[in-house]
Amino acid sequence: MAASAFVAHLLALLAPAWGVAVLSTGLARLVFRRRQWRMRWWVCALAGGLLGSTVLLAGLVWTGEDGRMATYTALIAVQALLLSLVMQRPSPQ
Repeated sequence: MAASAFVAHLLALLAPAWGVAVLSTGLARLVFRRRQWRMRWWVCALAGGLLGSTVLLAGLVWTGEDGRMATYTALIAVQALLLSLVMQRPSPQ
């Protein structure tokens, strides 16, 4: 496989993770404007993208195929968990 084909396949594998991370973080920021967030927008999107990429790569290794519904379900669950942790208000001191 040529290097350009490998890069194209890798980008196609990881694109859903980064797309979901950016869209979910942006939409959550629009919907929940008055909440106190624990991270900046770009840090939350970066964390979601890296965490989602890890989930997709683990799903590829575990199932042996890309694009399984269980992998995408795990991706959405991990993104939702990350956003719920980031959106919690800090405890009063």
